[in-house]
Amino acid sequence: MDVNRWRAITVGLFVAVMGIFRLAGAPWVSLPVVGTMLLWLALTGVWHSVLRRASDARRVDRLLTVISVVDLTLAAVVQQLADGTWYLGPTMFLVVIASCALSLQFWSALAATAYGAVAYATLILGEVAGFWQADTSVTAPQLVGRWSSGIEIVVLGWLAMFAAVLLFWGFHDRLQRVHRRFRQLFDASPYFIFTVRPDGGLTSANPVAREYGVPDASVAPFSAILQRIPPDDADEIARRVRAAFAGESSQYEHRIRRIDGAERWLRVTYTPTGTKGQRRVLVMGADITDERAAAAERDRLTREIESAGRMRLVGQLVSGVAHELNNPLAAILNYGELLRAEARPAQDAEALEVMHAQAMRARAIVRDLLLVARASNERPRETASVDDVVRRALQPMAAKAAAAGVHLQFDLVGEVRPQRLDVAGIEQVVTNLVSNAIDAAPQGTVRVTVAATEDGTRLDVRDTGAGIPADVRARLFEPFFTTKAPGQGTGLGLAVTRGIVEQHGGTIRVEHGAATGGSGAHFVVELPMRIESPPEVASPSAPPMPARSAAAATSAEHHGVIRVAMLVDDEQVVRSPMARALRNAGWVVIECGDGEAALAALRDPATPRIDAIISDIRMPGMDGPAFYRRLRREQPTLATRMLFATGDTASEEVAHFLADSGCPVIEKPFTLRELVAAVDQLTASPQSS
Repeated sequence: MDVNRWRAITVGLFVAVMGIFRLAGAPWVSLPVVGTMLLWLALTGVWHSVLRRASDARRVDRLLTVISVVDLTLAAVVQQLADGTWYLGPTMFLVVIASCALSLQFWSALAATAYGAVAYATLILGEVAGFWQADTSVTAPQLVGRWSSGIEIVVLGWLAMFAAVLLFWGFHDRLQRVHRRFRQLFDASPYFIFTVRPDGGLTSANPVAREYGVPDASVAPFSAILQRIPPDDADEIARRVRAAFAGESSQYEHRIRRIDGAERWLRVTYTPTGTKGQRRVLVMGADITDERAAAAERDRLTREIESAGRMRLVGQLVSGVAHELNNPLAAILNYGELLRAEARPAQDAEALEVMHAQAMRARAIVRDLLLVARASNERPRETASVDDVVRRALQPMAAKAAAAGVHLQFDLVGEVRPQRLDVAGIEQVVTNLVSNAIDAAPQGTVRVTVAATEDGTRLDVRDTGAGIPADVRARLFEPFFTTKAPGQGTGLGLAVTRGIVEQHGGTIRVEHGAATGGSGAHFVVELPMRIESPPEVASPSAPPMPARSAAAATSAEHHGVIRVAMLVDDEQVVRSPMARALRNAGWVVIECGDGEAALAALRDPATPRIDAIISDIRMPGMDGPAFYRRLRREQPTLATRMLFATGDTASEEVAHFLADSGCPVIEKPFTLRELVAAVDQLTASPQSS
């Protein structure tokens, strides 16, 4: 209820009391007094109506000044009619204070106070001068001709009047300071604040609230705000506001469209205020869009850190066991290859083929593990265009797509610029993604798109399959995680893919939705253009080298050249089939169990000239790197004719050694044909001559 309404009620009560005294027979409550009071009450109603229609603050202030002057005059008239005297001090004081309380404006209160002071002095001094005289029937001091008494009464009245005004303005000034401080805090608050009335109107909105469409004036309905909120959230907010009117506080997070069109997230509290009959709901909230984005980024980084930790553990595991696993696997593969080359009964030949196929499958698994473990290692790069690499990788996939009834489509968007790439790695990325897409969308469509971006190249692989559930998408790039049936996948393909992409400084993500029909899956690979390219180093996993030409072999045999190879490996089961294959290829083979035995044989004058040395890396006693460093000091020319055969290229230590030495490497497990070809290539190179 506003102050002016309280003022009207006060005047009404005053008139009612006067009427009661009139009915009780009080002699001073005459009909003129009652008539004047009724006039005062009528004017109060008029003022109330006029003030409600006034919207300009200056006009309201001027009206309050006039009202105060009229109230003072009517109070003086009532006092004269009732008491027959001009001792109006108490009445004047009360009316002036009421005027100040009504207006809360300095100039309005000053004008009313000045009028009261002048009127009071005029009445008292006018009686002293004999211009008029109070009713002598009322016991009151006679002032006619008594100037000292009159001046004394005026001065005391003025002092009392101005003392009351000063006291009020002291209180008013404090109240204004508190109000300004509150308003500053209210306007500067980072939270949006407004209140909702029972009729749906909005009031007391701060500047932040107005950014979300809440006006400063109390004219907008709450429904206008709800229109900026998604329907599901709007219904929930309306329910919570109703609950707040019933006295229940709550908090809710939702989206809203600001007046500038931006969609933001808010955390809002709905608090009931006021009395039950005059209930309001205080709505206060904060923009948590950045907070939610930061939380999402923290979650993403946490997942990446956890994933990177798992990858490091995988790398450490592979680095530790690869050598132990590859050696027996190499023995199985190589002995099986020797047996397959001999004539066998059909049943044995079939068993050997199965054994060979499973050994090759195991070799592929181990190499995938090695690729995962090498995620942090630098691999050689060359300048190439991603679209050319993708086309080359898709060629062998066409047969698989046709067999599954899949339409394989390739699109190029924009002019893709060449960039530094691990070409073999990007080919494997394409192969893994497209192979999975073909498996996921039989009789469907797989669409591969390469597009130029502002800072690099984007590769999209979409399929029209059943899609990937959200719980699976969260674990899709984890090593050993697979949704395929046992025996159909190792769960390493996407882990390897991510490792290769991240080596290029890029990112890979999976999205839901296909290009045509179905729900499908959508993989997005982004490769930046400007990244630090690793130096060109000898690759720990060099591609198979071509075998020595037939012409070179015929020339060597014609001239009676004896080719001698030294084979250094601590495991007999690995060394024996390798030696047998080299001997079958025309090599004389000297076998040694470690680096010390090899050095002793090389120092023996009876040892023939060595053309090639094939050495393991991890061996008890003197290992491969120590053997190489000793050989480089003692026989540097022979050190250039070394080929390392190892199953441990995952560790950074081995990778750095191979890069520093520049020696070729063949990864275990390998086929004996690959071994012979690598040795022939080594002896045919210029540096070994």
